[in-house]
Amino acid sequence: VEKWHAMAAGPSFRPEFDLLARDEAGEAVAAITVWLPGEGKCGMIEPMGTHPDHRRLGHGRRVIRAACAALARAGASGVCVVTPELNAGAVEVYRAAGLRRLGQLSAMVRPV
Repeated sequence: VEKWHAMAAGPSFRPEFDLLARDEAGEAVAAITVWLPGEGKCGMIEPMGTHPDHRRLGHGRRVIRAACAALARAGASGVCVVTPELNAGAVEVYRAAGLRRLGQLSAMVRPV
């Protein structure tokens, strides 16, 4: 939580990109935060999640699309997300929301 608050204190955090989806009963079912470093730049999804009891009902796709619409209104050039290919559920919901795979990333580490 502290790390998130530190990031939210930065210039690319805008509260209007912090979205919460609710079901018909008003229960929170999905949430997303997107970051936009400036007009004409690509926004980044981080994080996005759907409550386990409400997955595969379209809530994740809906909150991603709402975030994309908010980014478009703010002048973003696009939206990106980085997620492990092994996270099949995340990959599926991002594809369902219209995102496409750009390529593979190599995660690297080195002791210092």
